[in-house]
Amino acid sequence: MQIPYWLAAAALAALPLAAAQPPQAAGPADIHAQVAPPSYTSAFSGYRSLAAPQEAPDRLWRQANREMQELGGHAGHMNQPAPELAPATPAGDAPPGHAHHPAGGQ
Repeated sequence: MQIPYWLAAAALAALPLAAAQPPQAAGPADIHAQVAPPSYTSAFSGYRSLAAPQEAPDRLWRQANREMQELGGHAGHMNQPAPELAPATPAGDAPPGHAHHPAGGQ
């Protein structure tokens, strides 16, 4: 029995492809599977503490209070005149297009 030359050449050419196959991955139930060791990185590993303030906190608060006293208010409550409001309509007058409603919502 004689093997054709081209069949032997094809078998030799396919040999590196068969050797290059990656190993089969271990299944999740395989107790002998090789796994990487667990690692732990602390959430505080890159923490840098805050530098101490240049002034004591009570001096900063006093300065902020003095600034607000000079401005005349704080938290959006500055001493400003109230905005002009439109005059209220009497309760008996219905808005246009609502004259069919009884007065007072009854």
